[in-house]
Amino acid sequence: MGYHVKQKSAEFLIRYENFDAASQALIAFAQKTEKIDWVDKKALIFACKRHDFYSAMEECHWECAGDENGINEINYRGETRCYNDHDILNVIAPFAESGSYIEMAGENGDMWRWRFNGRECIEEKAVVIYETDPQYVVTRSWILNCECGVSVLGVTRDRQDAEMLMQTAIETEKRESWIFDVPKEDISSDGKTSYVEETTADSWSFFLNGCYCTKHIDIVIHTLQKEEEN
Repeated sequence: MGYHVKQKSAEFLIRYENFDAASQALIAFAQKTEKIDWVDKKALIFACKRHDFYSAMEECHWECAGDENGINEINYRGETRCYNDHDILNVIAPFAESGSYIEMAGENGDMWRWRFNGRECIEEKAVVIYETDPQYVVTRSWILNCECGVSVLGVTRDRQDAEMLMQTAIETEKRESWIFDVPKEDISSDGKTSYVEETTADSWSFFLNGCYCTKHIDIVIHTLQKEEEN
């Protein structure tokens, strides 16, 4: 029978000049994938090779519409969720405009959206949050070489999820950021070394000693909760 789904809403754009590159990516995906659920691979490749990206998307269960600038409407043609749906969207994700999304709902009340960030397609599950439930927002802030920024890493109503998200972010920083090149003997929490690492239940900081405003990274869990009315 399959898992029945329907599309709720979408904001989606692939510019015309990206059609051929997206088609080539779909060809490569089809050629290396043994089976694409409910997709005729030969028909998909044929549509891509004849530069008919609209038909290629239709072969993948997506009905698209647009104008001379490209695709600006997308609708799911299937009634059930296919195993490769997310894989296909991830293939074309580098060619979709960042900020595009497709919101879906399943037969059991689950909701999710596929969000495009210019590199990949991320599947995000929706959760129900009541007004008085606490929410945990995990953020990352940084300063480096006269540049700075703040980003939200995640929002959850589960404290353990927030802690796991913070820990994963810390491990990523130590593995992939400039922190990786800092010798371990130059790191302490007492301020007696060149770099300081501070950790609490809700935050983690790593910064150049005496120059916090020059070179630092903070990962913080913020707790938000609406006060009950008397």
